[in-house]
Amino acid sequence: MNRSTIRRAAITALVLTCAGLGMPAPPASAFAIYVVTNVNDTGAGSLRDAIDMANGSPGLDSIMFALPGAGPRVIVPQSDLPTITDPLIIAGYTEPGASPATATTPATLTVVINGTFMTTGLTIDADDSAVSGIVINSVAGAGGDCGGAGICVRGDHNLIRGNYIGTGNAGAVALQNNDSGVIVLGADNQVGGEHPADRNLISGNRLYGVELQGTGTKVLGNRIGSDATGANALGNGSGGILVNGAGNQIGSDQAGGGNVISGNPGIGVDIDNGADFTILHGNLIGVNAAATAALANDSGIEVSSNSNEIGGFLTGTANVVSGNTGVGLEVDGIAGSNQIVGNLIGVAPGPMGPVDIGNGGDGVWLRSSTVNSLGTDDEGGGNTISGNDGDGVRVDGNDQDIKGNRIGTAVGAAGTLVPLPNTGNGITVSADRTIIGGDNKESANVIGTNGANGIELDAATDETVIRANAIGTDPTGAITLSNTLNGILITDADTNHIGSVDPLVPPNRIAFNGLAGIALSAGAVDNDILGNLDYGNAGLGINLDLALAPPAVVPNDFQDPDAGANNLQNHPIITAATYTAAGTTTINWRLNSTPVTMFRVEFFAAAACGVGGVSPAETFLGAVTVVTNANGNVVAATVPPVATPAGTVVMATATEMPAAATYASTSEISACVVVV
Repeated sequence: MNRSTIRRAAITALVLTCAGLGMPAPPASAFAIYVVTNVNDTGAGSLRDAIDMANGSPGLDSIMFALPGAGPRVIVPQSDLPTITDPLIIAGYTEPGASPATATTPATLTVVINGTFMTTGLTIDADDSAVSGIVINSVAGAGGDCGGAGICVRGDHNLIRGNYIGTGNAGAVALQNNDSGVIVLGADNQVGGEHPADRNLISGNRLYGVELQGTGTKVLGNRIGSDATGANALGNGSGGILVNGAGNQIGSDQAGGGNVISGNPGIGVDIDNGADFTILHGNLIGVNAAATAALANDSGIEVSSNSNEIGGFLTGTANVVSGNTGVGLEVDGIAGSNQIVGNLIGVAPGPMGPVDIGNGGDGVWLRSSTVNSLGTDDEGGGNTISGNDGDGVRVDGNDQDIKGNRIGTAVGAAGTLVPLPNTGNGITVSADRTIIGGDNKESANVIGTNGANGIELDAATDETVIRANAIGTDPTGAITLSNTLNGILITDADTNHIGSVDPLVPPNRIAFNGLAGIALSAGAVDNDILGNLDYGNAGLGINLDLALAPPAVVPNDFQDPDAGANNLQNHPIITAATYTAAGTTTINWRLNSTPVTMFRVEFFAAAACGVGGVSPAETFLGAVTVVTNANGNVVAATVPPVATPAGTVVMATATEMPAAATYASTSEISACVVVV
């Protein structure tokens, strides 16, 4: 390679590097070029000598390569190379035979730094520097903040692009560095980029692929844990990316900006304590580069910090978190204010519709006891959490907010919902004050086709609110998406709120499930069930005695003294229902229950009674508030605000009210009576 060719290559590298850093390129005359012409450890033409000379030349300089012979050419420094202390471009792609990656082919790298005798591969203390087109492997050192790392970046505004770190020169075998592949301690650096040529392969390292200890760094378009093709696992021993600093960005919404973070024996992305305000956009975590098959991490994402953004509303921001051996996404400790929106967890997009590449455990595990948001009621903010081998969502921490998600289903190629069941429950809650759904139709979770219950509230679950969801169907009720067992199962859990009395809040639509719409175990009391549409289930709409076989409405008893699920609250008895010429429906009914107690009595209608005497609550007609007399009786005739014509059927529930606007145990749905 003659001097003019080298200089042209240097100028090209400089322009590309400055563009990647967002800097204007200086004039070509403003920097020195040092050429590495041999693989010697020291002396003229060595890499060590070139770095020394560049450090002694103020301003931005460049190191090019013109090593003789066929590649790869391996440099084996006998001690650490000089720390880069002045702005410098190391341009490995200037070595003959080297070429960057394209959209379909891996990079060809011909300059290798073998770190067998080194503490750290390359150390960059300068700002505004770049390293590209280099293989760095076998670094054997340890200790300090960067011992054993392939590249250590202490400075700011540096660019690491197009390298293989922790592998052989073909990117097919692991040759581990003794710590992490890249450790970033400075601010506002960039690892990779949004073009194929920017892609680093960072795999085979003993600890993590990338550690972000500083702030403001972007990690874009890399393959971290896979081989160069993105199809096979090489792995980083502890995980893909460890984030300890605040305000870093992993992936982007631009084409090519997402990383493939797959094949690691540990966590794909660990957003650790102190890593607040991390942005995680557009990554493939646990699948191959084509997103067609699993390339598992142990778990996908673990979050232990606050105010992070995982996914987003815009096209390209969704992370695919699928195919991992364990949990897809886990939020731990007291991590709070995390936004988890728009992601595919357990599925991947495919040309013919969503592909089931489930995680081996739960899709999402919310362990934190600080408020986090899983989905939103904004368009595009819901996650698809389907196809996982555990529960879709498991909640073990208090005060979580779950809305707008598809859990057990996905949007198919035709734009309609298709079944992609989670093996367990759609959602399992073992904590307090979870909100599932919300106050508008956009907040509805669609929870269907799961292998167990749509939602299960376990023991010690109090004050959970379930509103405006579609459980076993879609929000319109037009599609059957049966959960195998119950729509909702409340197991020994108290004071939970299923539905709402607010007419502006859409009802839960609980339909077509394999057992009951809502079932309660004997120890579950003071759970109010209000305003829900509950029909088409194989069992009762509300079942307070799971031991009755076949399921049947629990008989009322005088003044309701018995114990059991929801205290086996007595249901109303409808004695007649009449449709009048004026277009109203009059419902005659009575209730015997606890004396001198306030109740809310709700009325529902359906086209016909269900099979086996099941009363399907297809339409909400209205409600009244009454107080029982000293004998526990109420006898009334009610004209609800919504009429239902002759030939339809009506039914009712009763909910105890300990005080005004306060609700406790709800009864089963009464036997249906034909309107005449």
